[in-house]
Amino acid sequence: MKNKLRFDPQKSLIELKVLWLVVGGFICFATVVALIVGMNSQITSDYSYAGFNHALVVFRVPLAILALIIPIVALLAANHRSEQTKEQIRVANEQNSFSNYYKHIEEFEKYINKIWNSKLHTSSPRKLHKVLFPKARYGDFSIPASIWEGFNSMVISFVEQSTELTTCSKADQNRILVEMQYTVRKFADSLYLTSYAGSSGSGVTYDGVQIVVQDGDIKLFVSQIQKVAQIVNDACSFELAYEPSDTLKQVLEIDFTSLPSSKVMQEKVKPELDLSKWLNAA
Repeated sequence: MKNKLRFDPQKSLIELKVLWLVVGGFICFATVVALIVGMNSQITSDYSYAGFNHALVVFRVPLAILALIIPIVALLAANHRSEQTKEQIRVANEQNSFSNYYKHIEEFEKYINKIWNSKLHTSSPRKLHKVLFPKARYGDFSIPASIWEGFNSMVISFVEQSTELTTCSKADQNRILVEMQYTVRKFADSLYLTSYAGSSGSGVTYDGVQIVVQDGDIKLFVSQIQKVAQIVNDACSFELAYEPSDTLKQVLEIDFTSLPSSKVMQEKVKPELDLSKWLNAA
């Protein structure tokens, strides 16, 4: 019933059911009153001006009821125009948001192509945009907190694994390295990031999973977390209001060039590669 009485902005005034319900209701009410008046009055046929004047006097009340239809219809028309205006504004805003959304994607693609030159760090710029700006379609270009929650979670796990790596025996190195790579890859894949890990070097296998440690140097392997942080920072910097999280800042400030190299499976991993020390100091 409520939907039947709504002011549908897509319809003209005369197509609205509420209009005809109101008009019909007043006509029926006026007719009933006129019948009551006629049945309880001594009315004789008189077609002179006096007869018509007398009819106006006798049926004053039902005529007054009918006269109310005019201002009420005017009110309904005004309300209908208001609903149509609201709908026009909504459609205009939606079209504007739609246009801004695709413009935002276009500019984002240009931006990352510019800052990363020919080597893109994402498998899909549009998918990366969708993850970083999930509400862009509705005009909200802010980066969600879930991005930083995921990043912080990845860093915490990676740091804990780096601590374990620097204290483990050689027999456990492969397992921990594979687990560390999985930790980074899980987060990177959620943002469709690529080209953050070395593609050539020593192969490390554990439980059927093989990864590559760039140049066989665990320092370079561990430093990929900074590469991921830099990629995320670059992509998020497209948004002018962007502010990097404290954890991301700490990761970016680690000076990996000052850390010693440590060859995989040839020696015990250098304790300096325990990232918990450097992140706490950053």
